[in-house]
Amino acid sequence: MITPHTAQFNMLGSTIRDRSLDDYDVEIFPSCQSEVVDLLGDVVPNASSMVELLRGLSPAAEDKPLHWVDMAGGLAVALREASILRTQNILGEITLTNVDLFDWREELAGDLKALSAEMGMDLGNKAHEPQFIQDNAETVVLEEPADLITSVQGIQYFDDPLRALVNWYNQLNGDGLMVVARASHWWPREISQRSQSDETEPFAALFSQFEEHGIRYATGDAASSFIPEEVTDFEVLAIQKQAETRLQLNAALMQVVAGFSWKVVQYDDAKPAIEVVRT
Repeated sequence: MITPHTAQFNMLGSTIRDRSLDDYDVEIFPSCQSEVVDLLGDVVPNASSMVELLRGLSPAAEDKPLHWVDMAGGLAVALREASILRTQNILGEITLTNVDLFDWREELAGDLKALSAEMGMDLGNKAHEPQFIQDNAETVVLEEPADLITSVQGIQYFDDPLRALVNWYNQLNGDGLMVVARASHWWPREISQRSQSDETEPFAALFSQFEEHGIRYATGDAASSFIPEEVTDFEVLAIQKQAETRLQLNAALMQVVAGFSWKVVQYDDAKPAIEVVRT
């Protein structure tokens, strides 16, 4: 019997393999300048790669290691690389967590072995396997708050992407960072509210609230010719949490239509769809 999770598993199988740190660099740190690069480079001066970002970020507590959580991380290749770099003293102490709806380790064991040979790294070594939480990234509750949350090539497959964004923000440490990226596709255009009178919602209202509450955010695109016409024209979203704030989802999910490479999601007309709340 084919269940929705089985269909999701089959759809993701061909996209999960190659998400290494280099791939994250391509998606998050394009060769051209972007507001996302500027924001991350402001948090960690001159950061232009994931390794530099991880090396420069500070944990919320001095007595704890940096906590990086990758949502829908698949085989967790990037996290495994970070573990290896930690043993080589290229990165400092770091706790690594992979959240995914599926456990890919057995299904794609051959891919991991091939990647290890290709990259010259023992990615399959148990010592470099991150903590794995098999759960829905939209609603997962982390055991410890995160200093950095990433989701690369995952958001377009979610049934409830707004719930995911809210959930991740609320599980960041005081001034933690979250970065959501899906190159070659303006994924926010597939997220709308029932009324089509304003196709920039729900993001226009969300960004307006960010500005009102002093929450730093940036959007960007991997293309050097990127000239956004609408607030929804972006591939990468970076947000730095502001202490004593949380997000609240007001909009209810109404419809999900699955395509070959992404889902089109519609919410009701609650305004704002996502609300910034002071705690």
